[in-house]
Amino acid sequence: MVSDLLHHLDMHKSMGLDGIHPRVLRELVEVLTKLLSIIHQQSWLTREVPVYWRLANVTPIYKKGWKEDLGNYRPVSLTSVPGNVMEQIILSAISSTLRKTRSTSSASSEKRRGEETEGEGWRTRRGRKRKKRGKKGKERKGKERKGKERKGKERKGKERKGKERKGRKEENRREEKRREEKRREEKRREEKKKEKKRKEKERKEKKRKGKKRKEKKRKEKKRKEKKRKEEKKEKKRKEKRREEKRREEKRREEKRREEKKREEKRRKEKKRKEKRRKEKKREEKRRKEKKRKEKKRKEKKRKEKKRKEKKRKEKKRKEKKRKEKKRKEKERKGKERKGKERKGKKRKEKKRKEKKRKEKKRKEKKRKEKKRKKKSKQDKDEDNEDR
Repeated sequence: MVSDLLHHLDMHKSMGLDGIHPRVLRELVEVLTKLLSIIHQQSWLTREVPVYWRLANVTPIYKKGWKEDLGNYRPVSLTSVPGNVMEQIILSAISSTLRKTRSTSSASSEKRRGEETEGEGWRTRRGRKRKKRGKKGKERKGKERKGKERKGKERKGKERKGKERKGRKEENRREEKRREEKRREEKRREEKKKEKKRKEKERKEKKRKGKKRKEKKRKEKKRKEKKRKEEKKEKKRKEKRREEKRREEKRREEKRREEKKREEKRRKEKKRKEKRRKEKKREEKRRKEKKRKEKKRKEKKRKEKKRKEKKRKEKKRKEKKRKEKKRKEKERKGKERKGKERKGKKRKEKKRKEKKRKEKKRKEKKRKEKKRKKKSKQDKDEDNEDR
């Protein structure tokens, strides 16, 4: 239950005299639940609570109107938050007990209006009536009494006992009138007494005020005399202080003049040093500039030399490349020429061989032809012989 109550705490509420803020309780629920349960249990058993839980920090809050009037402020009591938690637990326990025992019924009790705690508060209907009773209650009583009297009259009229009652009523009325007269007389006497007392009080007040005024005048006179003497002394003191101030001013002026001279001297010295330093700086700058230019010139020269060297090497490399190309071209042409010559030689050799082969073939053919002719001639001769 403690854990639930801590979880439902309003973090925007102010803390009490113990200095424990609701935000702390809500953020550290897991840690503080057990500790608060132990404290509440101990308080329940011993019937004593911590001192700070019984105290409240009363803060006045301004409502409206004149700020110096105390009636325009509303006092607010800031009580301890853990104490409020315990109060809610107790109220819850009481209401739970009442519900279990059914010691109160809905006819004789009601729930308290504007209840802020988790538990329920109860009060009797009779108590509620007593609280509401005021002028209206008195008027209601008067009306009830008049109603009863009216009913009595009617009942008496019915029973025909009017004469006796009328006589009694007249007697009562006279008695009431006498009592009323007596009360009025008593009241007038009381008022006279009060008036006398008031006048006496006013006279005493007037006397006291007169005495007070005289005392005030005497004190004022005394104060003025004292003030006049004080002023005289103050005037002398001021004169003395003025003289002292003049002398001090003179000394200060002398000192200032001396300081000014020293300052002027220092300033001139500083100026001279500054001039020398600037001159030196300029000289250093010129020297650096010269050095830088020299370096730049040398760098330029070196770059130019490097560039020329590179150009020369490039030229040489190109020349070499060109010569190499020329040589290769010459070699290629020589090779081509040799190839052509070789091919020509081969061709000539081939032609020669072909010619030789043809010649040989022709001779062979001729020889064969000759042989054939010879053979044919022999055959013819043989034939002729046979014949």
